[in-house]
Amino acid sequence: MQSLHTIGRVMRHWQYILFFMLFWFVTITLFIWIVNLNLLSYILVTPALTGNGKLRFVADAYANYFRYIINPIAFTSIVFSILVALNFTLLVFLWKEAGRRANLAKQNSGAFVAMLGAHCLSCGTSFVAPLLSAFVGSSAYLSTGRANASLVFATAANVVGIILIIWSLFKVIEQINGKPVITLNNAVSV
Repeated sequence: MQSLHTIGRVMRHWQYILFFMLFWFVTITLFIWIVNLNLLSYILVTPALTGNGKLRFVADAYANYFRYIINPIAFTSIVFSILVALNFTLLVFLWKEAGRRANLAKQNSGAFVAMLGAHCLSCGTSFVAPLLSAFVGSSAYLSTGRANASLVFATAANVVGIILIIWSLFKVIEQINGKPVITLNNAVSV
């Protein structure tokens, strides 16, 4: 519960809520448009649609992202995007706190090295999991069997991403608090 307390302590400040919303929007945007980049570019440059029609198309894509939440891929994507946004928000908090604690010469390099050293794997996963889902999903139209396999694989990729992001959140919270969140003693009892 210490982790939830730390997250709550950080998210009490309006600026971190704004960071969270911005990171969540960027993550959702990557999920939506990485597989539909050609479609988006076509819609944006086609003269057949008015500016209002283009805007409505883009807005509908975001609305549809949440409309089908009972789909396992959509659900795991939404959970994953929330956790990624929370992870990046806590990283920003950690970077700002490190800046307050260190002198000006050390603050940028120390915070940057801490972020890279502790979170490369999870941050990489933030971008790899949607790409895996995108590539698997793009071949889904070839057959029904492949479509079903693609659904399972994409959901599994998102679940692996969720597990890695949760691990990363624990690591960020450990750095914020200055002590481990999960130790060998309490990991066995969980």
